[in-house]
Amino acid sequence: MKNTKSKMCIGVIAIAILVASLVVALLDAIIPLNFWTHTALNFFFCAFLGFGVLSLTFGIKKKASWFVFFGAILLGLAIFYALFQYLVWWLALIAVIVLWGILVTIGYVVLGNKIEDVDNNKPEYKNYEQRRAEKLEAENNAEKEDLPEIKSFK
Repeated sequence: MKNTKSKMCIGVIAIAILVASLVVALLDAIIPLNFWTHTALNFFFCAFLGFGVLSLTFGIKKKASWFVFFGAILLGLAIFYALFQYLVWWLALIAVIVLWGILVTIGYVVLGNKIEDVDNNKPEYKNYEQRRAEKLEAENNAEKEDLPEIKSFK
């Protein structure tokens, strides 16, 4: 794989997200900030939030719907943890499900199913009209078989 500037930038951002998450968790452990419930969960919240946003932006930039779906899952988990601290768990769950529905719908509508575009760009790909014309040509060029005559029994 070639190391391009965009891959290097994504790697640097990913390392920065991990470092920032670790700093928040260590600060919460050393100096009790009472940020939320638990130090490890604060680490996962920051990591999920950062990687969710990174995955969403990467998916939209590269028009890859799976990255958008993965980012939606990560953001949903992070937002569920944040809302769980202030709301009843089932309200937080409803908010996350609504967020997932919105992000998945946007991801599918905006990015769509790109499998068809990938197939259309292959050199050996033939569309419906080309395949139908070949089939009709093959049927017209096929030799007609002479059926044997059946002699009746008299």
